[in-house]
Amino acid sequence: MHVLIQPSRFPELVYELRPGLDLRFRGQRVTTSSAGFRDREYRRVKPPGVRRIVGIGDSVMFGWGVADGEDYLALLEERLQREGRDRVEVINAAVPGYNG
Repeated sequence: MHVLIQPSRFPELVYELRPGLDLRFRGQRVTTSSAGFRDREYRRVKPPGVRRIVGIGDSVMFGWGVADGEDYLALLEERLQREGRDRVEVINAAVPGYNG
């Protein structure tokens, strides 16, 4: 897991995902955005008419052992987009090893 994380720049957190990753981890492709999310790049300012859902959680939410696009937040976004109710972005800000 050490290839995925780095010490956090925030004193409240022990570690965070490394930004800009593109590697194979546990046999699956894992990429992170420049913000250090296991997700694609998003505009900092939310576009008008878009709803955002942010997932903050542990290894399960992160998608431990699954490839990019196969974590359940990516599947949720895909399903919501397919249903076409609203434009939606589901951001995966989960970090493996974090729990309550």
